[in-house]
Amino acid sequence: MLAPKVNSAADIVELDNALTEAGFADTGTLWAMIETPRAFLNIAEIAAAAKATRLGVFVLGLNDYAKETRARAIPGRAPFHYALGAAIAAARAEGVTAIDGVYNDIADQRGFEDECKQGLDFGFDGKTLIHPSQIETANTVFAPSAEEIARARAR
Repeated sequence: MLAPKVNSAADIVELDNALTEAGFADTGTLWAMIETPRAFLNIAEIAAAAKATRLGVFVLGLNDYAKETRARAIPGRAPFHYALGAAIAAARAEGVTAIDGVYNDIADQRGFEDECKQGLDFGFDGKTLIHPSQIETANTVFAPSAEEIARARAR
């Protein structure tokens, strides 16, 4: 289940309880859209809720975050570096998967690839997509390299 506008750990607990009451006890993973200023201010407590709930994935919603903060979506995403870093730190601290937000300009494949690479550099596990033309690039960028696969097998 993908839940929009999550703002607090209490939201996660409430959603988890609602899933259980709906008959989904101990099944599925809760994906939380992190897309509001309040969510980013509470990101550590939201991630910590994964310990006692089925929360397993953060999906960044930077379009809504930009709207609410009045930040401009510019190449390099400088206005969003705090949000990107905070989400990764919280996710890694609690074992939550982190998926980067969408890239809006589907005609700009180079810009999309650059943003995927930036997301990978920040530590994201993948990227949400808005068009089938973005699938191959995202898969290529976020796939582990041959060196990373060899290193994992050696462990």
